[in-house]
Amino acid sequence: KTARCAIPLMGKLAEELGYFGADPTMGEGGESLQITDPEEAWVFHILADDTGESAVWAAQRVHDDRIAAVANQFIIRTLDLDDSEYFM
Repeated sequence: KTARCAIPLMGKLAEELGYFGADPTMGEGGESLQITDPEEAWVFHILADDTGESAVWAAQRVHDDRIAAVANQFIIRTLDLDDSEYFM
């Protein structure tokens, strides 16, 4: 129902079922998705784990007074997992 609910579900499914992007050995294995609802916007990064069986993912909420520009590379640089309002 919300972006905040969709992100953990997407991450869980990728961890359980795997993520298969482009060839990770060529530096092309990840994706950046933007998940939004009327209240929040999130940036969601995902790539295959080193076994090829699961996934690694991270998400950061876009502050209400900001925008996010995502152009062919991951933009989340640090994670504060103690701040669940803005990071997953």
